[in-house]
Amino acid sequence: MLVHKQHPSVLKLLLVYRKGFLPYLIYLLDFKYLELKEFPNLNNLIYTNLKELYISNNYISIIPNLDNFVNLEILDLKENNIKILNKLPKNLIELSS
Repeated sequence: MLVHKQHPSVLKLLLVYRKGFLPYLIYLLDFKYLELKEFPNLNNLIYTNLKELYISNNYISIIPNLDNFVNLEILDLKENNIKILNKLPKNLIELSS
């Protein structure tokens, strides 16, 4: 996973996960303004309760298949370089791109 050293919410997330908290309790992830060039690799974690995912204002061009995030309702992809957008969750209520 690409992590910007000065983005506190990502660092807190990684610290919490490493201390043994259950990752399925996470319902919101915020990756805004991290200068990411690739979509964060979320495959290693289980996000069954993830409802909101914010990845705006980066340099991402490919959005992977996200249909396994069955509870995802809000996906913010604004201000990226999206060229490929793969499958999205069926329960998605809000898509900003």
